[in-house]
Amino acid sequence: MNLTIRRKIVLGFGGALAALFLVSFLSYYSITQLQDATRWVQHSMGVIEGTQKIVLDLRKALVQYRAYLLTQDAQYLKPYQAGVWITLADLNDVKHLIGDNPEQGQNLSQVEVLVRKRLADINDGLALCAQGQFKRAFDISDRKSTRLNSSHITIS
Repeated sequence: MNLTIRRKIVLGFGGALAALFLVSFLSYYSITQLQDATRWVQHSMGVIEGTQKIVLDLRKALVQYRAYLLTQDAQYLKPYQAGVWITLADLNDVKHLIGDNPEQGQNLSQVEVLVRKRLADINDGLALCAQGQFKRAFDISDRKSTRLNSSHITIS
C-alpha cells in the first residue's frame, strides 16, 4: 500500500480528530456522571439534615413545655406551640425529599408515629395542667416510651 504524503497527513489529522472526539465524549460522560452523583449526595445530605432537624426542633419544643411545667408561666407555651409547628413542617419537608424511596418513607412513618405519640403525651400533660395537676403532667413528659432520638432514624 503506497500512501502519498497528502494521504498520510489526512489520515493523521483524521485519527487525531477521532481521538479528540472520543476524549470529548468521555469527558462529557464523566462530567454528567459527576453532576448526577453530586445531586444525589446533596439530596442525601438534605435528608440527613432534615431528620436531625426533626429531633432537634422537637427537643426545643419539649424544653419550652418543661419550662412551662416548672414555672407554670404560660409565656413558655407560645414557643412550645411554635416548636410543634416547626417539627411537623420538618416532617413534611423530609417526606417530600424521600417521596421517591419507599424504604425511607416507611422509616419516616415510624418516626412520625413516635413524634405524634410524644406530642399526644404532651397534650395530655397540658390537659392535666389545666386541671392543676402539674406533677402528673411532668411525669408524662418524662415517659421513656415516647422519647425520640437520632437512633430512631435510619437512612438507607
